[in-house]
Amino acid sequence: MSDPRTFWLVATNIVLGAAVVLLILGVATGVLCELVVKLKKRHSAWAELDRDMQRMFGALPLPKRHHHK
Repeated sequence: MSDPRTFWLVATNIVLGAAVVLLILGVATGVLCELVVKLKKRHSAWAELDRDMQRMFGALPLPKRHHHK
């Protein structure tokens, strides 16, 4: 790496690689945050539906769901 052009080429590649990694991490973080928000909304919608059903039909015991393995 005695040639200065080689040094700048390697330095530019390292900086560009770091920028790409940071952008990928940013996109992945955004996608995960959106997924968490959607899951929380879904959970709260189900909880609200459950409360409404209990108000409509009283506190009837719900049948337990068994998960088969």
